[in-house]
Amino acid sequence: MTPEMKRDLIVTLANKDYVSQAKQLFSSVYYNAGWSGDYMLLAYDVSDADLKWFRTRGVLVKECDRIPNRIKGLWGDIIVCKLYLFTPEFKQWARVVYVDADTIVRAPLSDILNVAQLSAVRDGFLGNRLIDQFVHPREFAPDVFGRFVDKFNVNVTSFNSGFFVFNTNIVTDGTFGDLMRLLEEYQDVFKPWNGDQPVLNLYFYSAWKELPITYNLDFRDFNYVRRERLHPIVLHFIEDNKPWNQDNPFYAEWKSNLDEADDIDFTRQPVGWQKKYGTSHPLYFNFVFYLRYRNILKVLDRKIGMLGLFLYRKYPKLYNSLKFFRDA
Repeated sequence: MTPEMKRDLIVTLANKDYVSQAKQLFSSVYYNAGWSGDYMLLAYDVSDADLKWFRTRGVLVKECDRIPNRIKGLWGDIIVCKLYLFTPEFKQWARVVYVDADTIVRAPLSDILNVAQLSAVRDGFLGNRLIDQFVHPREFAPDVFGRFVDKFNVNVTSFNSGFFVFNTNIVTDGTFGDLMRLLEEYQDVFKPWNGDQPVLNLYFYSAWKELPITYNLDFRDFNYVRRERLHPIVLHFIEDNKPWNQDNPFYAEWKSNLDEADDIDFTRQPVGWQKKYGTSHPLYFNFVFYLRYRNILKVLDRKIGMLGLFLYRKYPKLYNSLKFFRDA
């Protein structure tokens, strides 16, 4: 690290409708993660009065200009502002952690800071493919689809851009321009609810490292698990039932974090944050996933019983493992 380089940076993104969400996110990072680095809000269309709350508490604010795009969907202009993280100005920090504002951070993030590249959690529990970031490109825009499949392996696993960390050594003077060119070329076939995620997956598709699911657990995949057993480090609410909705099972926790936000001082590290939450081993999530989809194994057992017989004879340990999950 060069002498002039600053400590690590954590960032979230908000517009005028997500100010409270950003406050809660930073509060959860402050109290639960004990973050000792800098904080930054990427702000798009946020009033000066709202920005004052962040600035007076030591949060850095970057007001984002609109990035030209044709994305049609819920997020549009704001979501692609995330790409500003890959401009040279962020090289003044050693590492950058980005967290979406519809998350709750529940434990320290220090274990993932020793990174040499962009690191993120796969998109979807089983891992969606790169092509799953696009809307039927073959039928929708065959010329774009042709360029796409010629240049990229569309079957590689993609990552979710709601949480990622990267070493700023990967940022060059040309990185942001390269991202803008990918945005311009392929945005017409992006799925309508995102814009940054396809671009980042295209740019980093052969150069990212997978993080354990506990750093970006999609609540919709595990909403059948009892709340008291769900202890990821980062809990992400991707679909409509957000934690600020009073019928969400995590509303009380989210509201408590928001209520504590006014009392924090981001220039000081809090005391006692280590005691608030533990984390579950990633194997726990694998286990409950298999419990959820155990019916698949039952169908296999009924429909292809000969395969079960073959496994029993040739690979008894594998057979017994599958039988355990089937019978659970």
